[in-house]
Amino acid sequence: MEPDQNSRPSDDFLLAAYYNSIGSTHGQMGDHAKALPYFLQALEIQQRILPDNDVNIAVSYNNIGSVYNNLGESSKARSFFERAVNIGQLSLPANDHELQKWKRNLDKTDKP
Repeated sequence: MEPDQNSRPSDDFLLAAYYNSIGSTHGQMGDHAKALPYFLQALEIQQRILPDNDVNIAVSYNNIGSVYNNLGESSKARSFFERAVNIGQLSLPANDHELQKWKRNLDKTDKP
């Protein structure tokens, strides 16, 4: 069942979470190509309704980076991991677990 694309703005946050959940499920099953459009849709919604430095956007950037990394597209992965880290450095304490994970993902990704 596809979510209602004409949802009220107050429902957009939940819709983005729904798309992220579907993307995560596909990713966990190893179907990264199928996960990507769901993560991108979640990001699009989040960028419309959340401040630019919101941690939820950083989570989406990391999710998308992970998909690209698993698809062998390291330059795209690196770009999204960098965005996640940049937001995390503005919005989270330096020792935050998620920020540290995003930094590790960036460090493990091949440089172009």
